[in-house]
Amino acid sequence: MLVLRADDGWNTSVIDNGSTDIGVWRPTPPAYLSGGNPQWANRDPFALSSPDQFLPEGPPDLTSRAYARALKQVQLLAEADSVIRTAEQTEIARFWGYGSGASTPPEAWNEIATEIAQQEGLSLTETAKLLAVLNVAEADGAIAAWNAKYSYDTWRPVTAI
Repeated sequence: MLVLRADDGWNTSVIDNGSTDIGVWRPTPPAYLSGGNPQWANRDPFALSSPDQFLPEGPPDLTSRAYARALKQVQLLAEADSVIRTAEQTEIARFWGYGSGASTPPEAWNEIATEIAQQEGLSLTETAKLLAVLNVAEADGAIAAWNAKYSYDTWRPVTAI
């Protein structure tokens, strides 16, 4: 695996500090960190045929009604005292904010998978296979997500440094 992946772009250094331009990603509170691992947009996937194999439709035009509606929905859902956000949506948001920066959702899934493997009495080999498949899916998901981010005209591409 190490030989196979030696030139897949894993060690490319890319910094994405975002922008204040309309339609471009920007860092968010509380830490205002730069984009994590944007070089993954150019990595070779593990199981997918290509990073854009499942490329979704791009975002609506920034001057469209669809964009205005989507923005308003996000604003209403994101309010601290939102009256339209359900308890389930709040729980989902808290899950994806797992660890408040101390841990990422992929790390959370690995912790969950390891805990379940122990509960189910999986062998070391079975647990290794479970974690391998899980992490291939997570890696390809990240590669596809970063590729999608930089595939649309309203979002700027990153450059290696």
